[in-house]
Amino acid sequence: MNFKSLALGSVLALGSIFGGVQSAQAGTCWYMDAYENGSTSATYCSVESRVNSNGHRVFDIVDGEGDKFTVVLWTDGVAEVIGIGDTQRPQQVEYYRDADGDPRLVWPNGFEFSFRY
Repeated sequence: MNFKSLALGSVLALGSIFGGVQSAQAGTCWYMDAYENGSTSATYCSVESRVNSNGHRVFDIVDGEGDKFTVVLWTDGVAEVIGIGDTQRPQQVEYYRDADGDPRLVWPNGFEFSFRY
């Protein structure tokens, strides 16, 4: 048995014992404030997808603090967020897909929110 085979076997054995690097699961959210340096840690949130009465795919989200809101991702890079903020009125914000393909919503004040579904 050569050294490469032994090393590879050890890595595979340890990976199966301790688990490998895992990607974020559905229901993971990230928040970033304009005043923070980089993104915050991922937190759990409930993300459910449904089709509304108009035939649009919407995401019902409950964040880690229990706040409930709905997000609609339009094809023109605009997301409509319903039920968040002081006014509870629908807000339109820009969004894009990040490197992992998750939608990242960006408010004009610099606040960002991303979720995995």
